[in-house]
Amino acid sequence: MIVTLEIKDNRPKTLIKKLKAVLKPCEINAKIKKQNRISVLQLTYKLFRGSPDMKKLSPFLRGCGETIVCNNCSNAELSPYKRFSSSEFAQAMMLSFIRELLSRTDCSLQKLRLAYCDPMGEYPDTAEALLEYCQELTVVTNMPRFYETVSERILRESGGTLIVSNTVDALRDCDIVICSEAPDIHFPLSPDAIVFSAKKPLVSLSNTVIYDYRTAVPYKYQRLRPDYIDEFSFLSALYSIEGVSSLARLVPSAAADGEDIYTAERLASRLSTISRSA
Repeated sequence: MIVTLEIKDNRPKTLIKKLKAVLKPCEINAKIKKQNRISVLQLTYKLFRGSPDMKKLSPFLRGCGETIVCNNCSNAELSPYKRFSSSEFAQAMMLSFIRELLSRTDCSLQKLRLAYCDPMGEYPDTAEALLEYCQELTVVTNMPRFYETVSERILRESGGTLIVSNTVDALRDCDIVICSEAPDIHFPLSPDAIVFSAKKPLVSLSNTVIYDYRTAVPYKYQRLRPDYIDEFSFLSALYSIEGVSSLARLVPSAAADGEDIYTAERLASRLSTISRSA
């Protein structure tokens, strides 16, 4: 079950209402919406006095776990519960957007140099999927041994090549860099290179860094989403908590870098200007 929470600050300003709030410091309303096997518990916490006391949610959360989807509260404010946080759906949307981008690129994909940064060597399957768009993929990881077996198998089965390195210097000539984690160091890239991440970078990069993927909730799930939860957070909860794996097939309508919004077509046009000798 997905648990969502909205905190409304209804603390009164008049003396009479403040006195009433002493007897009733808060009010919690609960509503459950269901569709097939998916259930969404919608909680509204109306605060009349003091600070929210999340322990008051416990009668509503029996058997629901400790994770709550909430857009306007932090982990500290939710204690002893935890704010839902997962990059799984963002990873899926990043790859979906990249696939759409590469399918629209006019230039030969063999002219594009792709790289994948996987610091802990956690996602070799993603690297393998990216080889669909290039014959050679640079992989930068602190755990190169995790890629040894998969690299040998790929070469044997498809002829694709993984160039595995443990230094970011390997990214120097790449046109597209895809990151499994938020970039936390500077990359030695050309000015035109594009970086994709599932999370906002932890350092300021001079390149275009795409990390915000715009995806609408499919019609059949719209009635389950409360207005106070943004679409991407709700989709992420459906994907990670309820296991709606079919959402990975969605294609973001656009993506952003914190300032500009890009469609796949706009970025494809930019990539199409790249010209290298084979």
